[in-house]
Amino acid sequence: MRVFYIYVYMILDREKLLRDGYLTFNIKEVDLDLYNRLYSNLQEETYSNKNWSLRYETTIIHESEKKLRETILDYFKELNINDNHNFSIDKKNETSKINSHMTRMFITGYDLNTLKSLQKKLDKFTTNKNGQSWYYKSKCPFSIELIEELFNKTIINELYNEDIIDKDKYSEFCGIYQETDFTLYIKNNYIETHQDAEDKGRLAVFLMYLSDDYKNGYGGEIVVNNEKTVTPEFGNIVILDFTKNNLQHEVMPVLDENFHRYAIINFLYK
Repeated sequence: MRVFYIYVYMILDREKLLRDGYLTFNIKEVDLDLYNRLYSNLQEETYSNKNWSLRYETTIIHESEKKLRETILDYFKELNINDNHNFSIDKKNETSKINSHMTRMFITGYDLNTLKSLQKKLDKFTTNKNGQSWYYKSKCPFSIELIEELFNKTIINELYNEDIIDKDKYSEFCGIYQETDFTLYIKNNYIETHQDAEDKGRLAVFLMYLSDDYKNGYGGEIVVNNEKTVTPEFGNIVILDFTKNNLQHEVMPVLDENFHRYAIINFLYK
């Protein structure tokens, strides 16, 4: 038991986290029993087809902003999407003969098939992968007890114990369960290289992959600081520190039509 504790301590290394700006490991290296319970207790209704949202911020090629807007509105009408025209289009290049436009939209609360159909229509345009596109829903696929145990064992008790103002009431104050989003990347979803915006009181971002069918070549990997690549295999965890760091990171495009990159993500605060 002592040997195992020392091994876990080496994985959950606060000094390394603050020095390098990130930690990566698999939850089974910290607690195999917790890994098995998480694997067996995924709530199937989380994968259901309701109440998904699409974040789509991508540079696409189109002959004119007016025609692009009309095309997108036609897509909305065809798919029965009613978001009160809640999207924006900005011209990216005034000098090039090729008209490129940054199209931004947040389509919330629809079934997944509708949003996938919208993305496929938008993906018909040539993209240069500036921006991001992915799906999310605020429904954690685990019970409150499991998600709190996960964060207690990996974040609260080990890595940021001295930073948290009231550890005993942390889950209650910060809404660990409620603030843990469930995310999905399908083919062509990605996030370009970026640094997160400054946010006072933020400690870290926590991500754990939930897909159990990943194979090499599927894409969807996180790349941290252009030096560390983490594949989207079940139980793999990435923690990025914001107390002393703000590293560049990106999500590589999903490449396989049949691969669904599921994950949970949470921004943790003091």
